[in-house]
Amino acid sequence: LVLVPGLLDLQYAWNRGVSFSFLWQSTATGSAVLALSLAVLALAFAIAAFRAERPLVAAGFGLIVGGAVGNLTDRVFHGAVFDFLVVRIGQQPLFVCNSADIFISLGLILWLADMLLTPRSTGTMR
Repeated sequence: LVLVPGLLDLQYAWNRGVSFSFLWQSTATGSAVLALSLAVLALAFAIAAFRAERPLVAAGFGLIVGGAVGNLTDRVFHGAVFDFLVVRIGQQPLFVCNSADIFISLGLILWLADMLLTPRSTGTMR
């Protein structure tokens, strides 16, 4: 189903790996190890969000954690992540993603924006 011609299509797919199907898992043990690893990573980002001193960083980390938990829920209950949006340029498909992936990407954009927009002090040597 075409949502936005030349940009977005609706197509269902199960992703047993992470971004762009990297680290694809075909066994229950592999899926469990991947899910556990991603849960630890999400926990680290949650701790970082609570410790963040700047609101943009906290919001970015919060979006990353929210998206990660959404994907982790799929992975735990289904052994794979349900992707449904095909992003394309014209007729060329680029990747398939879901709303959790979009939140993760937006969180990363906020984090990077904070790094680029926040003035850094240049330490002086004595």
